[in-house]
Amino acid sequence: MDVTIHAPDGRRWTVSLSEGVAVIGRSRDSQIHLPDQYVSRLHAELEETPEGWLVRDCNSKGGTYLNGRPVLEPTPVHDGDRLQVGKTQILFGDASRRARSQETIVSVTDNEFRGVPLHSFRTLETPETGLARIMMQASREMTKQRTADDTLHALLELAVRAVNVERGLIAVCEPDGSWTTKAVVSESEFSELNISQAVRSRVLDRAETLYLEDIIEDEDIALANSIVRQGIRSVYCAPLSPSASTRGLLYLDSLTRRVSFTESQLELVTVLAGMAGLTLENDSARRAAEQARALQAQLSAAAEIQRRLLPRSELPSPSGFRVAAHHRACQTVGGDLYDVWPHGSGAGLMLADVAGKGLEAALIMANLHARWRGVRGGDVVPDAWLEQINGDLMDYLPDNRFVTMTFALAVPERDELLIANAGHLAVLIVRGAEIESLPATGPVIGVFEKFDSGLRHVPFGPGDLIVVYSDGVPDQQNAKGAPFGTERIEEIVRRHARETPDELVAAIVDDVERYAGVMPQDDDLTLLALQRLS
Repeated sequence: MDVTIHAPDGRRWTVSLSEGVAVIGRSRDSQIHLPDQYVSRLHAELEETPEGWLVRDCNSKGGTYLNGRPVLEPTPVHDGDRLQVGKTQILFGDASRRARSQETIVSVTDNEFRGVPLHSFRTLETPETGLARIMMQASREMTKQRTADDTLHALLELAVRAVNVERGLIAVCEPDGSWTTKAVVSESEFSELNISQAVRSRVLDRAETLYLEDIIEDEDIALANSIVRQGIRSVYCAPLSPSASTRGLLYLDSLTRRVSFTESQLELVTVLAGMAGLTLENDSARRAAEQARALQAQLSAAAEIQRRLLPRSELPSPSGFRVAAHHRACQTVGGDLYDVWPHGSGAGLMLADVAGKGLEAALIMANLHARWRGVRGGDVVPDAWLEQINGDLMDYLPDNRFVTMTFALAVPERDELLIANAGHLAVLIVRGAEIESLPATGPVIGVFEKFDSGLRHVPFGPGDLIVVYSDGVPDQQNAKGAPFGTERIEEIVRRHARETPDELVAAIVDDVERYAGVMPQDDDLTLLALQRLS
């Protein structure tokens, strides 16, 4: 029986099966040798029996499929059957003959409009070194779902075949100036393949393709001792890509003979070098996209954790109080931290702002959250809360980072508010139509070892309101680059002083967004408002 092999690279050949057993595999000792990376060394067997031929899978990794069905036990094969082994198809008998009768005919014309044929050829009958066939195989390689290294190796093999040399190499120049070999093809196992510095410099510095049919006849390159010592006779070297992002070379040489490069060969190999460059650029873009997706996934996970560190969006108001909050990070994660909680018969609120934004600020914020909860839930008196946090953060905060922080405790029994402000923006106290702005009472956290928060006692009766915010509110810029400013915040608070904390906070956020227009958010933005009801 005759079988026709359809290799994944487009090659096709016929094998006549003799009596006995025919081994199918990637091993060169196989009767049906398949140079297919997806084929096991001993993949399957064809055995002739009195009843006809059987196919048997030999515990291959990818499996053997007869007419689309897996071969799980010895199975008869007949004329017209198709066997799938890796990415190679084996056609039996009639199917083999039909496939040969359906080969593609490519016409070559000398006039696009008249279409007068000069000659035609069967694409599958062209020689292995035929340039048209090599170009078609290269196109197939670029569309296969495979790794970049596999594609580069296949393109290099085609380049070596195109110009009939012995050795080839694809290498890229890393950002640090070192060279990484991506693919090697060499007929000699005992000759080390290195690209001469003289060749590299000429090709990369001048961004040109270099080919030398006989090194001895080229006075310029012949001066490079490294080439002469290697015994190289002919050289071809081309840049992989004209772009600066992919600095690399496709290099070919011959040790035993002088190679005469034709213009068609040179053009083809230059195209193959461009394909290799495109493969590397696509692979680099794919890796960058994968890294970006992985980073975004990590940031999204970090953002979810950070959201859980903050109070819920609908804050439960402590008894006798009404509270509202708004928080929006500038990036996926941010450095603002806030808290609202019952404190005795009263209530407390806190707002902290880590200098900077993004992941580093978010990590500091998470650490600050743990320390803050430990302080306010422990035995430390409020006068020393910020002092203890300052001492803790001094041990690990980078030199260019600090934290501003303010908290307030409403004490209904004394109709007062205890406020400590470590370098944060002024706190606004609203009493009817009157607004009092209370500036910071102490330095920022994480800079000075000697620290005094300067706890302050201010009146806070029924109906009074406290408003605190991070610098993302006043620092937000409009299209002209002008900041929103604290004056606008105080004016909004004055206009909406008789409204609920929710309505007041919403009014500030709306005005900030209208003011910014199309401009992006400059910093993490947080607002808190707490009102005493009785």
